[in-house]
Amino acid sequence: MDEQQPDNQPCKYCGRPIPSGAPFCYYCGRELIARPERPMQTEKNHWPLWLTLIGVFGGAAVILFVMFQLLH
Repeated sequence: MDEQQPDNQPCKYCGRPIPSGAPFCYYCGRELIARPERPMQTEKNHWPLWLTLIGVFGGAAVILFVMFQLLH
């Protein structure tokens, strides 16, 4: 019953016949097709802290200026 059929190939780890192109061996469970490596994720460039602070305080100054103008 273990005779190889034309669409079967032996597992490179246990030697049992498995279908050609099988992703893993059904007998020993070893992975037969190597997965491509995922590219490493790099950190995105962030705004410098000083630029963020200028934006926050500048925005607050504009809001306070407009509110002051509306009250007087």
